[in-house]
Amino acid sequence: MRSSLARRRVPRGVDLAGRFRFDVRAAGPLRTPRAEVDASFDPARGGSLSFRAAADAARRTVEGSVSLSGLPVGTVRPGATGFASADATFAFGRKQREVRVALDATGLCLGEELPLLETLHTTLEVEGTELRIVDLAATSGEVARSGPGLARLEASGRLSLAGPFRDADLDAVLSSGELSAEAHVVLRDGVLALDIPHAGRPGLEAALAARLPLGALRDVPAVAPTSRGTCPRDRSS
Repeated sequence: MRSSLARRRVPRGVDLAGRFRFDVRAAGPLRTPRAEVDASFDPARGGSLSFRAAADAARRTVEGSVSLSGLPVGTVRPGATGFASADATFAFGRKQREVRVALDATGLCLGEELPLLETLHTTLEVEGTELRIVDLAATSGEVARSGPGLARLEASGRLSLAGPFRDADLDAVLSSGELSAEAHVVLRDGVLALDIPHAGRPGLEAALAARLPLGALRDVPAVAPTSRGTCPRDRSS
């Protein structure tokens, strides 16, 4: 019975072998207690995860933190490779919703149809109903016919969690070898405005500005991927 429940609760392929610690402390009146949770997980494949939280029923608040260090991504996503570290803090209350996440990863590949990222760094913040991409930077391998050098992406932006297709902004800069591009995207009330002030290589550049109602994309047939790669072997196993 116990193993049957475990199989239902843990997704297939997720490796939870390792050492767990879970402590709970509570105090105060029965109807409005204060509680603290302190937990950690040291996976058998390496890395560590810790979680701390405090809740106050009288104030109706919850706050805490989560920390990852050198966690093999394949531990939680079967078939993926790479290592991740992250620090997150959160605070929730009657009129409060604040989250901040800083994530770093190396050798990241989440699936054979996705590129291998040599490095990834991002800082995300949530305040109320707004998500902010404070910064995002990623590097990948060389792109064919772009010249020597890693492909790089830097971006920042924001979107409304209450209406992501009605209110969002994104600024991005891409480069790979001799190729580079800059893009600014604004999404308002279902209409996407795209501004690319420059894209190309030295001596051969172009610019583009366009407006596109997202509803028009329903008439564009899906384009299947033309090539597939494979993730490198998971070095953490």
